[in-house]
Amino acid sequence: MSSFTSMKTELEKIIVQIQQQDLPFEEIQKLYTKGIKLIGSLEAELEKITVINYISKDKK
Repeated sequence: MSSFTSMKTELEKIIVQIQQQDLPFEEIQKLYTKGIKLIGSLEAELEKITVINYISKDKK
């Protein structure tokens, strides 16, 4: 769960950086790409958590 939290925090930082209006386009593009990759990782983590929760409930 901590990797999920750290990825979420990193994504929030990227969003704040992108919202700064004085960044050059190239920097915004790099941050956007990094953000998209993080979103994919977050989705994968959520799927793992969902499966683990489903299995845990099924065993009870």
